[in-house]
Amino acid sequence: MAVSSSDGGNAWNDSSAKTKHHNGPLGILRKDRLAANGAAYSISATVNTTITIHMIKTKIAINPDLPPDFFCTPNEERSQKEIVTWWRIPFILTDECSSTETRYNVRRLDGGAWDRPTNYGVFDTLDEAIEVAERLLPE
Repeated sequence: MAVSSSDGGNAWNDSSAKTKHHNGPLGILRKDRLAANGAAYSISATVNTTITIHMIKTKIAINPDLPPDFFCTPNEERSQKEIVTWWRIPFILTDECSSTETRYNVRRLDGGAWDRPTNYGVFDTLDEAIEVAERLLPE
């Protein structure tokens, strides 16, 4: 995966590196998380627009595109496609509590709640959330 800088050049193009740094405008990048090919990329930025991306190898979806009304549909009314795609598959949603604090919510559609995914906890770090979510993966 490559994230482009504002001049069209590739700011990052080496997936083997654990951490990448780039000085440049923030507006071109998604504010929270990027994910591709089973890897999640965590973006953090400072006031001087230094951007750090940490690559995290995981099978857990972070901020996935969920079906409409995913959090308010009775499980028995979900489509077969939705059940096949999401049943017992953990995912993580990020919640920006403030400009400096992000929390990570682990969820899974598994019948623990009748009309929404079960909440398995809110964590201060992405690593903690991934650890819990990976334990919830089907065997």
